[in-house]
Amino acid sequence: MVFRVLGSWDLDIVFMAKNLSAFIAFKEELFLRYNNMFDDADISILSRMYHYPKNYLANTKRDIIEKRVIEETMHTQIDDIDVHILSLLASDAQMTIIDLAEKTGIAVNTVMKRMRSLEKSGIILGYRLLLDTNALGYQINKVHIVLKNYSQETYKQFLYYCESKSSVIYIDQYLGGADFEIELHLKNDSEYILFIEDLEKHFSKIIKSKIFIKFYKVYAFRYLPYMD
Repeated sequence: MVFRVLGSWDLDIVFMAKNLSAFIAFKEELFLRYNNMFDDADISILSRMYHYPKNYLANTKRDIIEKRVIEETMHTQIDDIDVHILSLLASDAQMTIIDLAEKTGIAVNTVMKRMRSLEKSGIILGYRLLLDTNALGYQINKVHIVLKNYSQETYKQFLYYCESKSSVIYIDQYLGGADFEIELHLKNDSEYILFIEDLEKHFSKIIKSKIFIKFYKVYAFRYLPYMD
């Protein structure tokens, strides 16, 4: 995934790799080719992602917090047929079983069985529409927050406060990065400022630093990494 952003960086790149060695190989090739274009780069490893429903679209308050936690799990072995099915669904999550069977060259019942297995193993977590937030009148903002002098209780209070806001869609945690990266879908900069001001009002004693980012162009977006 590659995004054009405004703020401390020009690009935000999310790269999925099977292991650290694969990522290092990608990084070395990238910097070898384009190091003359980089003035600075920060690298961190995603350790946990909280994903929340888009309550703001229905203009509803997030009283009951529903979230999906995505973090490292045991690897599940899949074969080339599974990869082919996943690749097709990554391009079109609404593709019918019949179309999947036709494109993969296997029986409908076999496709259904394999999809149930992929869902049961947690490889397929859901089927989602990719919305154009700009077309809907919303902009994507992020704030990276580093905490200080917090207890277990204030840490939980901070997390609960953020995830109770209907505009918060993702909360990411990284190794080597900020304690929290909070992604918000908001209508304008005024709403962004109000969120930050209210956050500081409640948690200024434990917020050490903040970095602000605005996303304004998507160059590449693919949930399924390319597999060798």
